[in-house]
This record gives sequence, C-alpha cells and structure tokens, in this order.
Amino acid sequence: MVVCIPKIVVMKRLMLLLFMICVVWPLNAQTSQVKVTLKSGVVIKGTMKELNAMEYAIVNVAGIDSKILMENIESIEDLGVVPSKDNNVTATDSDTKQSGQYIVTDNGQYPDSFEINVRGQEIKMILVRGGRFSMGYDGPGSLSMKSEPVHNVEISSYYISADCLNDEVASLLLGKVKNRYKGVSFSTYWEKAKQIVDNIVILEQKPFRMLTEAEWEYAALMPFSTSRLGMDEKVEWCSDFYAEYDARFQINPTGPSKGRRHVCRSFKKGRNKWDRKPLRIDEEEKACIRIAISADAIK
Repeated sequence: MVVCIPKIVVMKRLMLLLFMICVVWPLNAQTSQVKVTLKSGVVIKGTMKELNAMEYAIVNVAGIDSKILMENIESIEDLGVVPSKDNNVTATDSDTKQSGQYIVTDNGQYPDSFEINVRGQEIKMILVRGGRFSMGYDGPGSLSMKSEPVHNVEISSYYISADCLNDEVASLLLGKVKNRYKGVSFSTYWEKAKQIVDNIVILEQKPFRMLTEAEWEYAALMPFSTSRLGMDEKVEWCSDFYAEYDARFQINPTGPSKGRRHVCRSFKKGRNKWDRKPLRIDEEEKACIRIAISADAIK
C-alpha cells in the first residue's frame, strides 16, 4: 500500500531539517546550551550532545543524557552559552510560567551518581541538578487535588534513589526477617516510611530523608523519570503535609509546618496525568518510599 504524505507535512519536515543542519548542528561540536520546546509544552534547557535531525536529539539534562524523539520536539533554540563547571544558566520568571516547564540552572561539580549499601542491598542514588520549574497542575481534576495555582519554585541539586526501597531492605530496617518477595517495592504507612528513612540515616551517618513534594515533581518532569526512575508506576510518599499551594515564588519548599495528612504523589493514576492526594499517617492505603539527599552533603 502506498501512503501519501501531505505536501505541507513534507515542507514542515524539510524546514525543520534545514534549521537543524544550519543552526543547531554546528553547535553539537561545541556542546552548547540549547532550549528544547516539546509539543507537550515542556521546555528543557541542557547541553546538545548528539543530533539526528530526522530521528532524535540527545540533550544532557541534570547530568544525564536524555534521548528525545524529533516527533515530540516543537523547536530547538541556541542559547549561545558553552557550559563549564563554574558557569550557571540563569533562569528568569518568564521562563517557567506554564505548567510542566523547567530549567536546569546548576552546573556545579557533583558525582553523577553514587551507591550505598543498606543491609546488603545496593541503592543507587542519581543526581538531579537544581533549577527552576513551574510546580502544579491546572488541568482536569486539579481542584479536587488542590494542585493549583501553578507557581514558580527553585530547587537546589539533590540525589534521588533510582527506585523505591524494596521489601527486603524495608523489612530489615524495621527489624523484621528478610522478606521472601525480594525486589518488590515496599509500600507502607507514612509513620513506618519515616522510621525506615530514619534508620538509614543512623546506618549511613548522612542526612538522607524523604523527598519533598517539590523535589518529587521536579524529578518527575525530567526526561529520564520514566526510564530510570519508574515514576509513572508507583504511588510514592513525600515528606510534606498536604495543603493548598501558595502562589508565591518559593525556594526549596517543604510544605506547611503541621497538618493531619501527608502528600502522596504519582503519575497516570486514575483519569489524570498527575495525581496528588492526602493520606493520614495511619491510613490503610499505602505508598512506597524513595529516599533523597542534598547534593551539598555529598560534595
């Protein structure tokens, strides 16, 4: 069967290809900063590592190379900045006004990843470079989730565990015998989740902690969140108490100082892409645990 492609589609593809070859491709050798706007509205700023104008672009975001299909890209803009270890990209208020947008601004010197051994289990920690993003969701179902207003948040660099803690690690940290379901993500109440993380702090003598809600959402926006973190598969605990968002610009927010319920987050649950709900610390419904630590604590 012969498939006919409309002329206008062919022309758009040719124009995009010409743009890539004439403007973006010369930047590839210089590893310049680029601004990639996706058709979904997400804006990514990072280092162009590789470009196949008809198939994909590889952009280094938050210290990790992310492969983005050309069919998902609306435009690529040269920022004219060659990043260095002492050179940060500056974000402006106008850069992150729409839901789902973020800009990585921290190019400091941090290890891309490291591992800790907890009760015989290797836990890989992945670097998430700090930046500014628009936190919140204003689509269908947003009122019931209290995910409005969308507001600007600035996050410092931190590390996030590549997966939620599994049953074996969690059981050992709670003083129980090894669980036979090795490798299965461990889900529990918030009180026990906090106890597990506190025990990791004692064992490792480092300030590990639960993710804040802002850190969870910022990491979830990264192109590698599905492939490397599996953040569209699980319901996860955050350290914040549940409350309506503050419209003001915030730096490293930790949520209200008190409350009756904690925030639980996930992707693609129910009818919404985003899911944000409150759970009591002793509520029957469970969520899994992912740990974090500030990048400055690892330097």
